[in-house]
Parts: sequence; C-alpha cells; structure tokens
Amino acid sequence: MVVYFIENVPSTRDRSPINSGHNPRGRGRGRGRQARGRARGITQRQRPQRQQNFIWNQQYNAPAPRLFVEQHPGPTHRYPNGSQAGVFFDQYFTDEIWNIITSETNRYYVQQQAAEPNKHKTKWTHVTKEEMKAFVGIIIFMGIVKLPRINLYWSNDVLLHQEPVSSLMSQTRFRQIWRYFHLADNSTAPPRDHQDFDKIYRVRKYLELIKARSQALYRLSCELSIDETMVPHKGRLSYKQYIKNKPIKWGIKLWVLCEAKTGYVNKFQVYLGKEGNAAEQNLARRVVHDL
Repeated sequence: MVVYFIENVPSTRDRSPINSGHNPRGRGRGRGRQARGRARGITQRQRPQRQQNFIWNQQYNAPAPRLFVEQHPGPTHRYPNGSQAGVFFDQYFTDEIWNIITSETNRYYVQQQAAEPNKHKTKWTHVTKEEMKAFVGIIIFMGIVKLPRINLYWSNDVLLHQEPVSSLMSQTRFRQIWRYFHLADNSTAPPRDHQDFDKIYRVRKYLELIKARSQALYRLSCELSIDETMVPHKGRLSYKQYIKNKPIKWGIKLWVLCEAKTGYVNKFQVYLGKEGNAAEQNLARRVVHDL
C-alpha cells in the first residue's frame, strides 16, 4: 500500500466569515475535510518512523521452552514389584498421624465424660494404635463392601456376615470408637466469633500432614493442572457445595494441583465458601497463587 501525503499549499482566497457571499456552515462541510486531510498528511509525514526490531513473516517460530530444573520426576522411593496396597498406605499414614488419632480420640472421651458423666456411663478402655488401625481398616472395607446397615457386618446370617470385620473387632467396640473418634483437641479451638476461627480446625492438622507426605513422596514433572473436584457429602456442613452440572452435585469442593500426565495429587485446598454475603474477589488468582 502506497501512502500519499498532501502538501499544505497556502491559498489567496478570502475565507473570512465576514464575506456575505459565503455560508460559514456550507463552507465547513466541504472544504473543511480537505483541510483536515492536508493537516493529517503533514502530521503523518513529519512523524518520525519508529525503528522496528522484528520482521513480519508468515511462518510462526515458537519460542524455545524454558529449562525444567527437575531432572528426575516421579516417586522419591523405589518399591519392589508386587508390593501390597498396605505398603503405599503406610507411606501416607505415618506413626505421627496414628499417634494423633489415638491420643485425640482418648482425650475426647475424657473431656465428654467429665462434662456430662451421666451420658457416658459405658465402660471405656483407651484405644491403642493397633486397635485404631483395625478401626480405620474396617471403615475402608465398608466403603468397598457396602451393606444397608452397619450392624449387618456382624450379622449371623451367612449371606451377610463379614468375617474380616467381626474377626477384628466387636460391634460394641466399633461403635464406641466411632462415637469418640477425633483428630484435634476441641478445648484449643478458637470460638466462632474469633478472628482466627477455622471452619476445618478439627481436621486441619491431619490434612496438612497428608499434604506434606504427598509432596515428599513424588516429584512433579513440568506439566501440571489445577482444577476443582468434589468429595461426596450430603450431611450438615456450612461449606457444603451444590454444583448443578457436576457428576457429584453435593459435597465438599477441593482445589487440587495435579500432575497432568498421571493425575497425581500434589497439593489440595478445601473451599470453605464465601464469608458472609460477599463473594470472594479474584478467586481463581488466589487459588493458583496458593497452590
């Protein structure tokens, strides 16, 4: 495209609005555009040309990818072939976690029994770490082999009786531990009207320990993904979410940082909902920055 600039040639014609032979409004419509065109030509001609440091090309050359510093992504430990699921489970549920669960469950019974002795008359013996492992194992088993009611796992009916459950623990002891199962000390929880109030105080420490083990056991590659996921839950919970278009509509929403290729979860964050009636601003930016 060739651009032509119009020189500004002075005119001897009288263009004074005093002249009665000319209409100022009519004069402005026609010749005014020409004058503006001449002025624009002068501006473009006199404007200094910027030095371009690039060359237009129809072929796109992608920039070289940045150097990824992690040379050996993947598991940080080697496991022999044929390792059982319990080996990997123990990598996450360390002795520290078992000690917390055991001590806090025993503490919670003592607190409840001292506060309301008439409601806690059942004989209680302190839970041991091995007994707590059996209890958690039964919970996992119930999630795999599902029956309509809990007492059916100890049923005398041959079609319903579950020997892996009844051989580990009696139904009475199972319900006892379930009643007092705890992960944190309620006496140190900030009150609801306190500025440090935490909606997930009772599980906060446990989640942080699981998150730390998840990061320590696996080195991520350079291809990552951040997305939301739902943990099914229909009970009473202040931060329970309802998402219409999700396969799991009711539940607890988590923000998760995963490795794109394997789906391995490296970090996660529980979405606790909006505070008051005001929606959180820049939510996506905050989640990416936190994870």
